[in-house]
Amino acid sequence: MSAAAPRVAILTGAASGIGRAMAEALATDGYSLELMDVNGEALGDLVKALCEQGAAAQANVCDVGDREQVLRVFEEITTRHSGIDLLVNNAGITAYDTVASTTLDDYDRIMRVNFGGTLHCTKALLPTLLRQGHGHVVNISSVFGLIGAPLQSAYSASKFAIRGFSESLRQELLGTGIAISCVHPGGVRTGIVAGGRVGENRLDTAGAAAFNIDFERFSRLTSEQAAQQIVAGIRKRKARILVGVDAHAISGTSRLFPVFHQRLNHWLARQR
Repeated sequence: MSAAAPRVAILTGAASGIGRAMAEALATDGYSLELMDVNGEALGDLVKALCEQGAAAQANVCDVGDREQVLRVFEEITTRHSGIDLLVNNAGITAYDTVASTTLDDYDRIMRVNFGGTLHCTKALLPTLLRQGHGHVVNISSVFGLIGAPLQSAYSASKFAIRGFSESLRQELLGTGIAISCVHPGGVRTGIVAGGRVGENRLDTAGAAAFNIDFERFSRLTSEQAAQQIVAGIRKRKARILVGVDAHAISGTSRLFPVFHQRLNHWLARQR
């Protein structure tokens, strides 16, 4: 790839939340963007807005949980460009309920999108990255990829899977010129909760109606603030990117007090 050519970034889950803010931040950093999302209307609106601001952006409507769709889209993207510099696997969904009440379909759906999407996109691009001998894959996990939390078993399982996958892949690619980063955001005010299924089986019995209020109360960062921290980590090619003060605190507490923090999480889940 020519040194004068624009850097190219692929970003999944780009139409809302952290993804949308990441698209804007990467455009400001000078990337040519290949944006992916299952919501074609919202994705089209984003691409239109970015292009009006002078950015280079292309919409790719895709369900990242569908491997055939991913392979088709990545074939189109890699045909359009002489090389790819960055892949950000951001697409994700959640459900908030007890293990007893979370359905097997919920587990399948969340794993298919969160971990499956990360796996499908990384596998689709990896031959290109290995052939060109450089690149950067950034996988968005969560603080719930550092600790398990009550009522987050499906989401947490998917985010732990992303973390484990990222750590294995990073070691395999040492010395290849390809960097792997795993991102662990703390509380960020995004649309993921509103778009997820919130069950009525909260441990404090308050029910789903109060959950969005609680989430907003404990989420300290905006999507834009989170995106800026992630992009700063990308520039440094950091292996682990902790986003927010709470992410740093959770990371440290879970390592120092691996059992106590579980009792604390249980207590917090019962509070309002």
